[in-house]
Amino acid sequence: MCLTVGPYFAWKNLNMEIYTGDSVKFKWTTPDFVNNVTHKVYEVESLDTTDPKAGGIDSGPKSRNGMLGFS
Repeated sequence: MCLTVGPYFAWKNLNMEIYTGDSVKFKWTTPDFVNNVTHKVYEVESLDTTDPKAGGIDSGPKSRNGMLGFS
């Protein structure tokens, strides 16, 4: 399954089933005309918080462009 979202997109309540052996990749880019904006991807415990989940997935430091992938 491939899920692609467009520029300026944020999602909430999007459920995706990931199974053993699946590959997952998050990729983000920031347009040149957008200044002082960086991004990152991390796992949260629930939709009620923006705090990172201890031991959860994390793309590392915020960046203008980046990727997080795992299998």
